[in-house]
Amino acid sequence: MIDKQANVMRIRGRSRGRGSFVEHLAEEVASNIEFRASSITKDTSSYALSANQAVSKQITLSLALSLIVMIICCAIIFYIYKRIILRLIALTNLVEKNSDEVASFEGSDEISRLAKTFALYFERVKSQETELIRLSLSDPLTNIPNRRAFEMEMEKVIAMSKRYEWPLTVIILDVDSFKLYNDNYGHPKGDECLKAVAIGLNEVITRNTDFCARYGGEEFVAILPNIDEKGAKVKAEEIRDAIESLGIEHSKSTVSPVITASLGVATVNFVNHHNWTLTSILNTADRALYDAKTGGRNRCVFSSLP
Repeated sequence: MIDKQANVMRIRGRSRGRGSFVEHLAEEVASNIEFRASSITKDTSSYALSANQAVSKQITLSLALSLIVMIICCAIIFYIYKRIILRLIALTNLVEKNSDEVASFEGSDEISRLAKTFALYFERVKSQETELIRLSLSDPLTNIPNRRAFEMEMEKVIAMSKRYEWPLTVIILDVDSFKLYNDNYGHPKGDECLKAVAIGLNEVITRNTDFCARYGGEEFVAILPNIDEKGAKVKAEEIRDAIESLGIEHSKSTVSPVITASLGVATVNFVNHHNWTLTSILNTADRALYDAKTGGRNRCVFSSLP
């Protein structure tokens, strides 16, 4: 009995020892696992903190770089706006106004070169425009003003004469027997004759305010502002004498062996009447011219409107 109880005691001791060992082993393994888990947690937390700080630094750096880029872009946009867009707007305004300031546009860049190109273009256009106006108002054969230029000048002179109540004299000149001259000497000679008559007329009409033009065919006209009937008679005779003094041979003329002219002269007084018009004045001068031609030619006939 004693031996059996001793064996039982041994077996129980061994079982208890093994159980304690397993229990201690399990506790130690759990402790190790907990320690390692704690270590891993600390490492992970440390790594996460470092990563968070790195991300924060990257975000801060990115924001700073973005701000710098925005500032640079704003500066570039401002420079472009000030140096290019504003100057282009200013140039556009000058071009639209056809201003002479385009030629003096400041700068040495492409915009200023563009402005100089516009200025050159404007200069050429104005030159061509001036030439076109001159051609449209000039008689191509005699190079003196034509009928259109005469009518424009008459409108201005009539208005001025009404304003200052000046007398106004208009002369219509017709080359005598010019058709016979053309038929006998030919049209080239006829053209030369008309050129010479225009030169002779210009030599007599010398005042800056006076005006002469080719009215059409062999007819010429002269405007003499602020000249009364007495002065008109003197000037008309000077013109008639100047044409005859050219000495252009005209063997078929029934009046003279040289070219002569008939003149109809109308003098208008604006002191008491302001209703005289271009048409009424020309009609008066034309009737006087008709009387000069039917009265024997190479003469001046005068008419006045009160």
